[in-house]
Amino acid sequence: MKHIYGALVIAWIAVELVFKSNSNITAIASLLGALWLFIIKEKYIDNIYSSIIFLMVILILSQFYPDFIVLTGIVLFDSAYFKKRTLGIVVFIIIGVIYSTNYPLLFHLIYSLFLGYVLGEKDFNSKNNFELLDKERKLRYNLEQTQNQLIKSKVEIEELTKIRERNRIAHELHDNMGHSIAGVIFQLEAALRIINKDKEKAEGILKLCSKKLSEALELTRDTVYNMKVDKKLGVDSIKKIISDFKFCPVVFEHTGDFSNVSFFIIQIMESNIMEFLTNASKYSQATEIEIRIDINAKNLRLFYKDNGIGCENIKANVGITGIRDRVRAAGGTISVDGKVGFLIVCNLPVNNEKREEPF
Repeated sequence: MKHIYGALVIAWIAVELVFKSNSNITAIASLLGALWLFIIKEKYIDNIYSSIIFLMVILILSQFYPDFIVLTGIVLFDSAYFKKRTLGIVVFIIIGVIYSTNYPLLFHLIYSLFLGYVLGEKDFNSKNNFELLDKERKLRYNLEQTQNQLIKSKVEIEELTKIRERNRIAHELHDNMGHSIAGVIFQLEAALRIINKDKEKAEGILKLCSKKLSEALELTRDTVYNMKVDKKLGVDSIKKIISDFKFCPVVFEHTGDFSNVSFFIIQIMESNIMEFLTNASKYSQATEIEIRIDINAKNLRLFYKDNGIGCENIKANVGITGIRDRVRAAGGTISVDGKVGFLIVCNLPVNNEKREEPF
């Protein structure tokens, strides 16, 4: 639009020269020179300094061809466009004093100032908006990268924690149960040697061995039990999240054994449910939410549905991206539908690694 305005002003002068009987080749050449300078200014050095040079040339040419004074409107336009309003006002006052009775010219100059200001603000705001969008995209990209790194680090920490816990359990079994069984074996060998000579003493040793084996078995059971997630802990933590949610009623149901679910997967469910409810309070306008967890031997299904306004064109914002990344990091799948209310289904393994029977 800025270039079009300048071109129209020059075209106006060209028409004036064509229809004037006293126009000559010098005037036309001067106008072509002004046009060339305008093109150079707009295409290569479009700033206020080039506009000042253009103004000086126009003022000189207007001494010979008064109609050229109209081209100063381009300079006033640029001064308002580039927010150099002092220059524009000074030029307007000087020309206004010289051409105080030329009302069409004064109106043209005022219009040039106004149009330059309006278009300058528009382009300035558009440029700022584009810069803000670019910054937002970069920040969002960096945030997603950081989030992915955090998820990856969380998985690695989880694996290291499991390895350390296994090593601890192995040492505990070796130090306690291993010594107990070694002692039982030693006592049994002693009982075998004396069973024919002193049956009563051998029976006493066997009873002691039986007691030691019972203690070792109890220790083994306690150790295995500590390796499992407490069912009540998983359910209660999720119920606590839901009970703290006050936006609208939430119907929560669950089936299956939470003790088969690894702590890592339970953490993912808790994080996702919190994200579900946060998004619902912000965007859904729902009056009821349904959450259901179904667990079987190998997999679990986390189901979320609300009766809100939904969203047909679902954008991957930070919340949805975080939910998707957490599910995929655990080897699961996710599906999202926003046509009628909002529906999210997450399918996860009960354990994100190959399960092994300890004993």
